[in-house]
Amino acid sequence: MKLTFLFAAVAGMCIAGCGVTQPVRVLDDGRTVLTSSLGGPVIPAGGIAFPVPYLNAGAAHGVCTGITASANLHLTALLFNDIGIDIGAAARLLRQDGPVPEITAKMQGMFFATMNPGAGSAFLGNASLNVSWLIGTHSLAYAGMEHTYQFHTPEYFFTPFLGMQFPLSGPMDAQVEAKWLAANRFTGHGILEGGGSVNAHGNIGLYFGVMYHLGGRGQ
Repeated sequence: MKLTFLFAAVAGMCIAGCGVTQPVRVLDDGRTVLTSSLGGPVIPAGGIAFPVPYLNAGAAHGVCTGITASANLHLTALLFNDIGIDIGAAARLLRQDGPVPEITAKMQGMFFATMNPGAGSAFLGNASLNVSWLIGTHSLAYAGMEHTYQFHTPEYFFTPFLGMQFPLSGPMDAQVEAKWLAANRFTGHGILEGGGSVNAHGNIGLYFGVMYHLGGRGQ
């Protein structure tokens, strides 16, 4: 029984989309945020469509100027006796200058293993590039593309995304994001058919994230 949940079609979309609380921009040197992300591909059930409640939790830390490290535990996977973690880093490639956006690149490794009978594991690599614009003092509008490669059964996914990050209260920020998950994968039939595919490819994913800035939001 190999990763019954994680190798399913819906889980594949969740993994390809990962979460939304990865750094849109790098953190200042020495700053830390705790993160949580909920959401996933839109699936049909009972005549309605809703996003899969796939939950991640983790942290990000500014390790040096222009570089932020992050790690997450995939909590929903634990409900199916599977372990999922991701570790990565984001780097600033270009700082925003007026209408010219900030550009941020991110690299991640994702590992999944089952605790069910019949050992199985999976490793995926994920790379993304996003452009973002500061709106007001602390809000960000952004868009970009994720590229995910699955190593255990070689397969490539690309996922365009756009979103908004904004203050909630005190040291907390919120993030909302829409993704066209695995836009290169045909989904004209199967469990995801009619759920949120675009031209019978991929699936729309909707996400909500929360970030808590330890020691305050800073500048």
